[in-house]
Amino acid sequence: MKNVPAKSQETDIFDKYFSPRLVCLLACLIFLACAVKFFDHTVDDAFISFRYAKNFVDGHGLVFNPGERVEGYTNFLWVILSAFSLWLSLDAAVFMKIIGLIAGAGMIAAVVRFAPKPDRFRPLVYFAPILLAVNPSFAVWATGGLETPLFACLITWGLLLAADGIGKDGLPPSSGVLLGLAAWARPEGVLIGAFVFVGAVVPGLKNRISTRKAAIWLLAFAAVYLPYFIWRFSYYGALFPNTFYAKVDLGGSQVLRGLVYGHRFMAGMGYWLLAGLLGLIWTKRARFVRFLGSVLIFYVLYVIYIGGDGLPMYRFFVPILGIFFILVAQGAAGWLDRWGRWKPIRPVTAVGLILAAAYSIIPSYHGPDYDYVVQDRAEVDSWIEIGQWFKANANPDASIAVIPAGAIPYYSELKTIDMLGLNDLAIGRKIVTVMGKMQAGHEKFDVEYVLSRKPTYVIIGVYGLSSDPLPPRELVKPYYPAETELVKAQAFQDQYTLKLGKTQKGYFYYFVRNTS
Repeated sequence: MKNVPAKSQETDIFDKYFSPRLVCLLACLIFLACAVKFFDHTVDDAFISFRYAKNFVDGHGLVFNPGERVEGYTNFLWVILSAFSLWLSLDAAVFMKIIGLIAGAGMIAAVVRFAPKPDRFRPLVYFAPILLAVNPSFAVWATGGLETPLFACLITWGLLLAADGIGKDGLPPSSGVLLGLAAWARPEGVLIGAFVFVGAVVPGLKNRISTRKAAIWLLAFAAVYLPYFIWRFSYYGALFPNTFYAKVDLGGSQVLRGLVYGHRFMAGMGYWLLAGLLGLIWTKRARFVRFLGSVLIFYVLYVIYIGGDGLPMYRFFVPILGIFFILVAQGAAGWLDRWGRWKPIRPVTAVGLILAAAYSIIPSYHGPDYDYVVQDRAEVDSWIEIGQWFKANANPDASIAVIPAGAIPYYSELKTIDMLGLNDLAIGRKIVTVMGKMQAGHEKFDVEYVLSRKPTYVIIGVYGLSSDPLPPRELVKPYYPAETELVKAQAFQDQYTLKLGKTQKGYFYYFVRNTS
């Protein structure tokens, strides 16, 4: 019998401290510590999803207002999970935050599973998972109340499985199933699925695999996605959700805003991370890296094209964070392979990893991005109070027109006119010549249309509560064109009267339609 040398004590220590299980556990604990800081922050748009879920549970269908079929959400799978929580009589906001944390841990597990594990510098196995765990965008959106962590988890697993398969001349059907589910979570899942398929079958591309394997993958993706698409098209009668029409100009007028969005994201995370990507020219996993890199570029260009997002902490980039950090880590492994004989390379790499993690976490505690989260938290808290006040004081048959179309409609349960058109076909489909000059999703409005709907109440310029009943000019501060133009309209001034409301936490002003 051939003698097999026993493992040395040093090898056992390496296996212990750099094992995938330990790396995953530590990264998840760090992620949890970072995310808990933002647990009390729920974005207003999350309550739009919860309103659709509540109407579904109440038997009205997946609608914003009973009787109006408008697809004002882009997260079908998230809405269904929210409906399940409401059906169980749970608090949807809390339940979905827990789902977000679980999905975030799942994304970390995917990164640990496919991150580089070089023998030359074993601590590198911590790089991608730790950078992901401390990233403030990842932490904020894990508990923000929207589908971002679930979509990111599905996309990350689906793409990494596909990249690993392509690196071995295959394309596992499991990645097709996961990307099909991702398309249930967000429409971008369809684009990514299509990109994966095209990249795998087009002749001349270096990632090309056999037609048979690609066909099996496509069947797996289609089996998951097509039943959902057929249902939603027959139910809403549109190729795209209404939010797409409300936010995006197909002509691309919002691209400049998208470039600014991308720049601010990278500036906060650190442009110098891109230097790590230069090491990819020496990578030993060429097909794996080439595939992930092409998907990353495609997705970034897509985000820029649609003009980014108006919500805090760059949620549209969260789904590709894991992919990006794996590529940076793979680039670092390439540097080590190329310059490994240079003795200072290991301590230089270690210091670089520590600095990268330390720099990445700064926006969680300081700066304009953090301030925006704090501001958003305060605004949503006030809108929750206002929604509850209308629930207690308004006639159930009344209607309300709002800019923040989440918490106030959800808690008031009143028929609602979304003055920005996310949940209104007339405003959402309105043709606007140029977009991209204002916050995404806040550029379309129609004063005459809103007044023709004769809402009982109108909320304008309310972005907080006051502990004292201050004069209207100090509490009512119209900001968006939908508000400023409505206030200036003579018909609005003639038909509505300003009133003062008092919630348990403070005062606010609202407009009520004159009855005489």
